[in-house]
Amino acid sequence: MRNFIGILLFSIIISSCSINSGPEIKNLSEEELLGSWRLIKISGGFEGTTTEYDENDDKFVIEFRKEDFISSKNGKELEKTKYRIIMGKSIRTTEDVPLIIYETGKKQSFEFRNGNLILFDECYDCFQNEYVRL
Repeated sequence: MRNFIGILLFSIIISSCSINSGPEIKNLSEEELLGSWRLIKISGGFEGTTTEYDENDDKFVIEFRKEDFISSKNGKELEKTKYRIIMGKSIRTTEDVPLIIYETGKKQSFEFRNGNLILFDECYDCFQNEYVRL
C-alpha cells in the first residue's frame, strides 16, 4: 500500500511539471525576436565544434512571426510550427529566462548579443546557434 501511495504521489508531481508551465511573457525580448534571421554560427555538441557560415554558404533562415515559427534552407520551407514564449528554468542558469516552447515539444532559451540572436538548445551537449537579422 505504501508503494502505491508513493507511486501515486510521484506521478502527480511529475505530471504537474510540464514544458508548457510558466507565465507567458510579452516584452521587448519577444518583440526583438520577431522577423527573419540567417544562421551564421553553430557551436557545441559532444565534440564542442564550431561551424561558421557566410553569405556564400547555404542559406538557413528562421522566421518568427507573431505565433508561427518557420525554418527554410535556400528558400525551401523545412518546418512550420506554432510557438510561444514563457519565463522558465534553463539548464544554463538558475534564474528564469525567456524560453521558446515549440508545438513540436522542442524547447530553446534565447538571448541577444550585439544585435544577433543566440538560440540555446535546452539539453546537455546540444548546440548554440547564432543568427543575424535579415
